[in-house]
Amino acid sequence: MMRRTFLIGLLGVGFCCLVGGCAMQRAADAQEAQQKMVGLSKEQVFSCMGIPVRKASEGDVEIWSYKSTNGWVEKTKKTTSATFSGSIESALSFGDETRERRFCTVQIVMKQDHVAAVHYNGPTGGFLTEDEQCAYAVRNCL
Repeated sequence: MMRRTFLIGLLGVGFCCLVGGCAMQRAADAQEAQQKMVGLSKEQVFSCMGIPVRKASEGDVEIWSYKSTNGWVEKTKKTTSATFSGSIESALSFGDETRERRFCTVQIVMKQDHVAAVHYNGPTGGFLTEDEQCAYAVRNCL
């Protein structure tokens, strides 16, 4: 019985490491894209990222915006503090959930028809996986 519990625990740890490793790789890919995409032509960006959801321009500068996400949502219990009898404080959970959706808005800055910079905005990842949600949009450009 103890051996079975140990094996289940070991499999659980292995699964968490695998999933965490994938998120860390996506974060590395997103950071790599910020350097490697500089200099690409409009045609190359259009070919690897597709149609932008929004375009803006001013003079010779254009910004193409793309949404990037895998639909990840973190659910956590909302806790509140309540004071009883003026001195005892207790954390209570009323069953309400808070939800945090991770996503990324990728902004491709173009000058003279070539990528000048790649910026990421939004709640793009976790503590160790910053920008990992951005990789979904830029991975075909690497």
